[in-house]
Parts: sequence; C-alpha cells; structure tokens
Amino acid sequence: MDAISMRWRFCFTNSQYFLSLLFNRIPMKQVLLATVIFFSLKSFAQLNGAYTVNASLPATSGNYQSIVAAVFDLTQTGGVRPDGGPRNGPNVSGPVVINIANGTYRGKLALTTVVGTSATNTITFKSASNTPTNVIIQDSMTNNANNGIVQISGCSNVIFQRVTIRSMVTGFNVFATGVLIDSFGNNTCNNVKILNCRVGSSWFVNTNTNQQAAIAVRGFQTNTVLNNDTFYNCAYGVFFDGNRGNNNYTPGLTIDSCYFAAVVGSDAFQPFRINYARDVKIRYNVVNKSGCCADLLGTIFGIRVPFELSNNKFFFGNNTAGRGLDIDSMNTINDGGEYAQIFNNFFHANYNGSGAMIRFARSARVNVMFNSFNSLNSTNNFRVWETNATDPNYHRDIQFVNNMVLTNGAPVLYMGGSNVTTAKGAVSRINFNNIHRGTSSSQILYDILGTQTTAAGALQGLVYSGSDSSTTFGPFAFQSASNLHLVSNECFWGTPISHITKDIDGQTRSNPPTIGADEI
Repeated sequence: MDAISMRWRFCFTNSQYFLSLLFNRIPMKQVLLATVIFFSLKSFAQLNGAYTVNASLPATSGNYQSIVAAVFDLTQTGGVRPDGGPRNGPNVSGPVVINIANGTYRGKLALTTVVGTSATNTITFKSASNTPTNVIIQDSMTNNANNGIVQISGCSNVIFQRVTIRSMVTGFNVFATGVLIDSFGNNTCNNVKILNCRVGSSWFVNTNTNQQAAIAVRGFQTNTVLNNDTFYNCAYGVFFDGNRGNNNYTPGLTIDSCYFAAVVGSDAFQPFRINYARDVKIRYNVVNKSGCCADLLGTIFGIRVPFELSNNKFFFGNNTAGRGLDIDSMNTINDGGEYAQIFNNFFHANYNGSGAMIRFARSARVNVMFNSFNSLNSTNNFRVWETNATDPNYHRDIQFVNNMVLTNGAPVLYMGGSNVTTAKGAVSRINFNNIHRGTSSSQILYDILGTQTTAAGALQGLVYSGSDSSTTFGPFAFQSASNLHLVSNECFWGTPISHITKDIDGQTRSNPPTIGADEI
C-alpha cells in the first residue's frame, strides 16, 4: 500500500544536515528506511573547520558559549551540549580550529578519545586575539592527584596556543596541575603541543610527583612539544614521567624557547624534571630559579640518546639555598655509542649552599662542550662540575671540552666514587677549557675524593695521560651576572667540534673556535 510520505534530500553545510521535504507517493517501508539512514547520518556528524567560543553570542553550530561545551561536542557521543546548542560531533573529519574570545573561562577540560585526528587533522584551541593573557582557562579543582585544568587522556594531535591555563588552588600539600597529558594504561596522547601559552599550578607542595606541575606528562606518548611557553607559580614547571618498559623509553620531548619564571615563592622546587625518555631536546630556554626553597635547577633521570641540552640560559640562586642541574642514569644503555650533547649554555650560580652547577651520577657518554659557567659561590662545598662514579660500567666517558669557567672560590671539578680509579675513569676527556679564578690562585681547582689540587700546572695529566694539556688559565670577564657573553676581545681558542658549528647566538664558529658558549 502506498502512502503520502516524504523523499529526503540531504545537503551538508557547516557540519549540519539540512532537510528538504518533497511530498511524493512512495512505499511506506522506503520512507522508514530513509528516516533511519537520516538519523544515523546525523548521529555521526563530525567537526571540520573553524569554530568560535564566545559567551556573548548565541549557541549555534558555529559558536560555543564555553570551552567546556566545545570539548563536550568533540568527545561525547550522546547528550545535550552544555550551552544548549546543536551538536556538531563527536570526532573530526578534518583540521579543527577553535578561536576563543577574550575572557576568563571556568571548568576542567577533559579531552578524551577523538576519532579522526592526524598530523594534518589537528584540534587547535587558540586565543582569537593571539594574546595569552586575554584568554584565561582556570578552575578550583578538587584535591585529586589525577586532575588537570586541561587533561588530555587518550586524545592525540591536540594544540593549545596563546592562552593562559592556571589553577586557582592554593595552600600547602595540595594537588594542582595546569595541563596533564596522561598516556597511562590504554590512553594514547601523541603529538600534543602547548605553544605560546602561560601555564601555572600551585606553589610549595609535595616533591617528586607530577601532581603540582604547570605541565605534567606521564606514560608512553610520542612527540610532546612545549614551545615559547611561560611557566609560573608552580612546584614544577614541567614534570615528564615517561615509560621505560622493555627499555623502550618514551620518545620525543621538545622544550624550546620557554621561560621558567622566578618570582620569590613561585619556584619552590624544580623548573623541570624529566624521567625515562629518549630523543629529548631542551634548547633556547631561559630558566630563572632565584626564589626560595632548596632544591634543584632541574633533574634529568634515566634518559636514552638522542639527547640535546643546548643554547639555554640557566640562572639559579640568589644567596638562597638550592642546587644546579642533576643528571642521573643518563645513557646507560649502549645506543650505538652515541653521545648525549650539552653545549652552548650559560650557567650562572649565586648562592652559598652545597652542590654543583652540573652533577653526573651513573651516567655515560656525555659531551659537555662550549658552555660558559659563572660561579659566585665561595665555598668548597659547591662545585662547577661534579661526577660521582660508583660503578665503572655505568659511569664513564664524560667529556669536558671548550668550556669557559669563572669561579669565585668554588672548586671547578669534584670527582667522587668508590675509589680513585673509578672516580677518574668517569672522565674520558677534559681539555681545551679556560679557567679563571676570580679570587686567588690558591683556591681549589680539582678535588678527587678529597685530594685537592690548587696549582694550575698540576692539572696536566692528573685525570689521565694528556688531560688538560691544552687547558688555559687566562683572565676574562663576562658582561654581567645575567649576560654571560664575553667582554670584547677576551677570548681563548679551543678545538673544533664537527657537530657544533654555531654559538648560542647562532653565529658561525671560527676555526679554531672561541672557548665557551659565545663566539667572539
């Protein structure tokens, strides 16, 4: 039996299906089948293109009244949009850009699985005005160790760009993370980028956890990129807690051109801590730890090569407690003999505590080359370089070459270990450095398990046959405590290193090159 029914014609415009009804005489069963197909198609709509978040505009297919509503639409297969607008999602069928109007937005953003993302089909949340301080994402979360203001768990190819993300949680020993990228369990969070953002969490809380970091990354994911971000008001700027199952360490972490702020009370523990990763690049950052509280400039633990720490400016201390960069269990797995690279960095220390500007423990095959060190510490308990070798199988082949060192009384190198042979065995090359003792010629240069050397001439051959044969002891000056470029013409010549062809400013190195991070 025929019935008066409708023939469906579909058009796809701006991610919405629109219906044109034309009346015809067709069999009723065909009407029902077409109806099922229509509603099936509508339930699998996907986001593609540009959208806005603007609370002052109506909730439409192109505008969300909150970021929470946009995230809901991307991730949830059922339910009503929190702002009452029409559903576009879940999932994506092309690149998606969500332009966020100026304002302060409350609520946790939980980005779970979104189908359809790829290296080209990315999801970008960005400030419409391109000014990070104009868009503030914040929340006062419950005191929960698994919470982040932005929590990316199972969602890949996500970008946050030019926004501020901050916790409103205050007080001691609380959990507060700005961005949590969580790949534990079956979650996958590959290709996540935080670009040109300001991120903060909470200050002075529990140590050695990822629960109070501006950005916390945990589990196994690939290609996490933090570029041109500012980290502030946090116990950790970046806490990266990777995975090392079957020696398959978490690959791909880049921290590039970021600023780790140092306002008194805002840098309680460490600007960064990196655990169990490989293919790590930390470069062109400014790390300023000059506030309160005794802890490290940064920790790098359990890292496999490739590894690059280059072109950074590290400033720490302010006549307060604290220590330098602690490198533990670096490159202990033999990856074809490749070396970790530390080059073209400025290190400035100004406090009278104990520790070292760089300390190595259980680490192998590390090049420390073309760096500039300025130590204003005048005590023997603080060293410019420290190696602590208890096992020759895991602590060996560290090279100190072409470094410029200005020290105000602190020893240049302390070599510790189970015995003198093991201690010396940690360093395979130390030469072509320039050391200037700013106070007197009687201060300690090297300390090997308590045996201290003060005479410059006594360094030659002290560590191994031929060591320090080309190390010089000429006077020089940095331009200032915050600027470790050399005063003009005060340069000393080092030895060319084939893979380091430019200095901290991108200037091509001469042959022979200038010792230190700055090429004259």
